[in-house]
Amino acid sequence: MHNAAAQQSSPTFTQLSKQPVWWIAAASVLASVFALAGLQESLWVDELHSMWVICGPIEEIGSRASAGNQSPLFYGMLWAGYWTLVFFGCSPEWSIRLPSVLLWLSTISLTGWLCCRTVLKEEPDNPRGSSLDSLGWSFPVLMFSLLAITLDRIQWFYASEARPYAAVQLVSFLGWWQLLRMWRRRTMPKRDIVGWTLVVGLMLQLHLLSVVAVLWQWIVLFALALRRSLSDVKHCFLAGVVCALFFALALVWTPELWLRRRQWESFAGDSTWQHAVGLFPIVAILCPIAVCLAVDSLLASRKQHQPVQQREGRNWPEIFFWCVATLGPWLTAWLITAAGIAPVMHRRYVIVSAIPLVCFSASLLRACNRSRICSCAWLLSLASLLVTQQTLEVWRAGDVVGWQRVEGWRQAAEFVQQNWQQGDQLWCASELIEGNRQELPLDDSTNRYLSYPLRGAYRVIERNGTGATSVSANALVNDQALWAKQLVDRRLLGHRQWIVMRSTAEKLQAHLARVQSDMSNAGFRMSLRQSPVPFGRVSVACLEYSLVDQ
Repeated sequence: MHNAAAQQSSPTFTQLSKQPVWWIAAASVLASVFALAGLQESLWVDELHSMWVICGPIEEIGSRASAGNQSPLFYGMLWAGYWTLVFFGCSPEWSIRLPSVLLWLSTISLTGWLCCRTVLKEEPDNPRGSSLDSLGWSFPVLMFSLLAITLDRIQWFYASEARPYAAVQLVSFLGWWQLLRMWRRRTMPKRDIVGWTLVVGLMLQLHLLSVVAVLWQWIVLFALALRRSLSDVKHCFLAGVVCALFFALALVWTPELWLRRRQWESFAGDSTWQHAVGLFPIVAILCPIAVCLAVDSLLASRKQHQPVQQREGRNWPEIFFWCVATLGPWLTAWLITAAGIAPVMHRRYVIVSAIPLVCFSASLLRACNRSRICSCAWLLSLASLLVTQQTLEVWRAGDVVGWQRVEGWRQAAEFVQQNWQQGDQLWCASELIEGNRQELPLDDSTNRYLSYPLRGAYRVIERNGTGATSVSANALVNDQALWAKQLVDRRLLGHRQWIVMRSTAEKLQAHLARVQSDMSNAGFRMSLRQSPVPFGRVSVACLEYSLVDQ
C-alpha cells in the first residue's frame, strides 16, 4: 500500500517540480530569509537620512531629500509605507526597510519569469506552458538566474537598505525587459515605446544618476528603430526628448547636486580597474562559466557529430544585448570618474548593472551544449560567489547574513539614554562629507542636517517632572581643530557633554586628546567622564569641563 501511494504521489510531485513557478517561489522564500534576517540591525548613516526625511513635516520631504542629494519621489512613497507599517506595530527598522525588501523580491520573481520567457521554450501541444524536462538545459539556467541574485551578499545589502536603490534596480530591469520585447519583434508598437519612456521617467525621478542606464537603453532603442522604419526613428527621438525633460525635472529637485559632486571623491572617486571590477562579483560569476564554455567548445570541435542533447545554437544577439546592458552603464560611470567630470564610481550608482550581469551570465550559460558541463558551470559559479564573498564563513559562525552595516547608532543612542542626566548636552559627529570645510557658527539648517542621525528614530529623550522632551543634538564639524571652539560655552560649565561619533573608539580618543589640549590653552580643564565606547563603527564618549582656577 505504501508503494502504491508513492506511485500515485510521485507523478504529481514530478509534474509540479517541472513548473518554473514553483522554483521561482522557492527562490523568493529563500531570498526573503536573507533579506529579513538583516532588517532588525541598526540603521546606518545613509538610512538615518531617510528616517530624518520621513520623520519631519511632510512639506519638508523635498528639501530634506535634496539636502542628501536625493529626489523626493521615493521618500514620498516611503513616507506612506513607513507610517502605515508603524501604525500596525512594526519597529522603525522593519517599517523603513520592508519596502525595499518587497521591491527586491519582485526583482527576483521578474528575473525568473523573464528567464522562463526567454530561455524556456513553449511546447507545441501547450503553447501557454512549458516543462523543464523537454527543454534540456533550461533548469540549470533558471536556477542559476534565481540563485545568483538570491545568494549575492551585495544584493542582501541593498535589498534591506532604506534607500531608493532596490527600486532603481527593479525599474531599470523593467526598462531592459521592455527593450528585449521590442528586440524580438519585427515592429515597435507605440504603446511599447510609451511604456518604456514612462519606466525611464520613473527611474530618473527615483535617482538622477540612473541616467547612466537610461543613456544606454535609449541607444539600444535607437538601434532597434534604425532596423525598422523611419517612423520608428522619429518615435525614438521623441522618446529621447521626453527622457531629457524627465532628467531636467530630476535636476530641479536636486539643484545643488552638480555643485556638490566633488564631495563624493572620498567614496566614489576611485577609477582604478581593480576597484571597478570589484564593484560586482564579475570575476566570481563569469570565470567558471567562461572556462566551462571553453571546455564545451573544445569537446565539440573534437567530435564530428553533435551530442544527443543540444541547444538550437548560441543566441548571440541576446548575449550581446545583455552584455551592453551590463557593461554600458558600468563603463560610462568609470569614464565619467576617470575623466574627472564627476566621481560616480560607486556600487550604488551602477546598481543598474547588477541584474543584467546575471542575465548576461545566464545567456552565456544557455550557450553550453552539454548538460553536464552546463550543470558544472552554474554550480561552480555559485560556489565561487559564496567563497569569494566569504558567505560560507558567516554561515559557519552561526549567522545568516552577519552584521552588514556595522554602525550601531541605535545601541549608541540607547547607551546615552541609559546614562543621561538632566542638563546633559548631546553632540553628533556624523562625519558626513558635508561637514568638511564648514565655518562656525553653523547655521540652523546645516546643524540639523549634520546631526540627523540623532534626530530621527534614535533620538534621546530627557524625562523630568513635567514630562519628556526630545533632546536636540548639535553637530560637530569634521575638523577636530574646531571642536573645542564648538564645545566650550561658559553657560555649560559643569554640564556633561555626550559625543556620538561615526568612527572607531581609537579615532574618537585621538580627537578628544586634541580637544583637551585646545581647551587647556583656552583656560579650561577637560575631564573625561566616559571613555570612548565602540558600537561597531559608532563610538560614544562623555566629557565635562571647568575653568582652570576652579
